[in-house]
Amino acid sequence: MEYIQKYKKYREKYKKLLSKLNGGYFLGDKSHESFFLPRIERNLSLFPNYPDGVQLFSKPKGDRMFDIKKLITIFNSPEYLELYQHLINEFLDNSTYTQRLSTTKGLIEIPGVYKYHINFGSIIFLSFMLELELFSLVHIMNGYNIVKPNMTTIQNESCPSIFPDGVNMFRFYKSLISENNIFSLSEIFTLELDRLFSFFMRRLIRNLSKEVRRPIKESVLLILTEIIPDVPRFTYEDYQDNENITLYKFIYVNWKIRLLHHLGIQIETINGIIEMTINEIQDKDAQYIAEGTGFFSFIFLGHIKTQKRHYGSCITYSILEFYIMSRLHTNGNNMKLILENQDPDNGPHEYWRYTQDALKNNFNHWSTSFTLITGNINFRSVDPQKTEVSFIKPDTSPNELFLKALIFPIFDSYNQYIECYGENEWKRIIKKFIDNRSRIINSLLNREPIPLITDIPSYQEIRTELKNYKPKVEYLEYLKDIPIDEINNDRNEYGQNLLYYSARNGNIVVVNALIDLPGINLNIRTSRDGSTALHGAAFGFEYNYFKNQHYRTHIIELLISRGANEYILNNRNENYRQNMRM
Repeated sequence: MEYIQKYKKYREKYKKLLSKLNGGYFLGDKSHESFFLPRIERNLSLFPNYPDGVQLFSKPKGDRMFDIKKLITIFNSPEYLELYQHLINEFLDNSTYTQRLSTTKGLIEIPGVYKYHINFGSIIFLSFMLELELFSLVHIMNGYNIVKPNMTTIQNESCPSIFPDGVNMFRFYKSLISENNIFSLSEIFTLELDRLFSFFMRRLIRNLSKEVRRPIKESVLLILTEIIPDVPRFTYEDYQDNENITLYKFIYVNWKIRLLHHLGIQIETINGIIEMTINEIQDKDAQYIAEGTGFFSFIFLGHIKTQKRHYGSCITYSILEFYIMSRLHTNGNNMKLILENQDPDNGPHEYWRYTQDALKNNFNHWSTSFTLITGNINFRSVDPQKTEVSFIKPDTSPNELFLKALIFPIFDSYNQYIECYGENEWKRIIKKFIDNRSRIINSLLNREPIPLITDIPSYQEIRTELKNYKPKVEYLEYLKDIPIDEINNDRNEYGQNLLYYSARNGNIVVVNALIDLPGINLNIRTSRDGSTALHGAAFGFEYNYFKNQHYRTHIIELLISRGANEYILNNRNENYRQNMRM
């Protein structure tokens, strides 16, 4: 009992001490409501409650289209999107802070420290949230494939991987997803990444200790003292405990200089050990799977033959490398993303549409480069023909292209993945959602307000709008989702298709949208009198039958310029010019 009281007293004293410190960070930190994980969990609380509590996915049942539309409404709500505003703001933040560390030798303050670790932390959380949303929308309809720890599998859907590796022909996910609710999944996500960083630090310190000619325990503790503040007084057991993810919350900005001055470890040696250690943890804990473009995949994607803790691609590996280096207080000006096109002669890659549009170039491989005083550290670079994207722009702010290059592949991965399904309302809704998410991120990176996201009408609603022949302007963007034969051939009670009706009424906005559609027939006749859209635009023109003559003049010119046949006669043997007198 006396021991417990002493422990509680010590913890209170330590908590009070920590409240005075500044500059500490780990992904799963929930000590303040403004931190990433508490904000993520507030967002997740907006998810609808399913019959089995907050279980995210079960075997598809009931009206899943209803569930999808419900999720879309939540994802597009201002309350939910506030998190996106926060994450992008944190990424773009180039302000500095004073690192304040309390040690057994007194308070240490280091001003002018940049928040590079926060910048990259925001990318990680953004990646997780985006992929969680898309995973939910895709798999709530069709289920998902599961691989259990004993390698037994449950296959619920048969959409093939977009990058099959000869073993994993389909995407398989760890049973963790089906066994945990959404809050547990977010905690697992941060805990796994914090453990990974803790594991990295443990191996880094062990590798550094070989440079100190003293017994291992003594070497480790000496190195620890130069890397992290020694309050409370840590032990060798603290170092060995991989669950002690808070041990490395505070890292001295000048830890390399401290190791050089106090222990004689040369900077070039330190940098070489950093490179070796990052390679070690990736080789030990991670398995390369090209499907894993985001951090939801990195944590929860599985493999039916190989048991690894994490599965990701060159994209997630890159983010992880930047995150580790930023936690070590690497100068942001020294961090570069290397984008490579291993087959430039074949033009744009067919999958990376959003990414290529964002970067204005074609790439199919991601690697990293860190320019340090003692030379470069490079990971996974395979092609001499490459483009460097600096993390920091000349104005010292983070580069928005950097974020797009690491985030937009998630859009492309899911956009391509659902191509295996035929055209249907569910697929159209998801593709529209991806479009909207890319617009939101682009707007926020440009420091613009979040664009208005209108409700996505159902396929039937769009068709109803078409049959009314007075479509709302905002519905025009959905025209491309309607089979062109229906647009050409669907007619109202007067036998008029949409193009004729719009031309006759001088609706130049609708006409413009229609004539840009591949396969639009400019010469389709009405079923009542055989008139074309040109006849409709010209109808009653000479007698000012309609008020918007000006627009109809432009419509006539536009239709002719696009190839409409001027010489087609209606059932009264009149061309469009003769129809002007009607």
